[in-house]
Amino acid sequence: MSRTVTLTPALLRRIVLEEKKKIQKEMDAPEPKEVEADGYAETLAAHEEFAPKNESLAYRNLILQERRLVAQLEQVRESKRSLRRRIARR
Repeated sequence: MSRTVTLTPALLRRIVLEEKKKIQKEMDAPEPKEVEADGYAETLAAHEEFAPKNESLAYRNLILQERRLVAQLEQVRESKRSLRRRIARR
């Protein structure tokens, strides 16, 4: 359970100063340098060669399997509900 904290002026001041430090740190950090993509194009093409050709088929099979499992799970949940009702009636 979460507890309630009273927001006092001192606490609010501390929170604001912490956030100010974080923002200042981000602003002082050096900017990342942009790199031309030309050098990475060959690397990306090399990785594509190792990708399976029937990846979309495998993905579709996983989706179908997930749907079947979700349907089975729903049947199990319904059975569980009906058994609980039957037990509660006794």
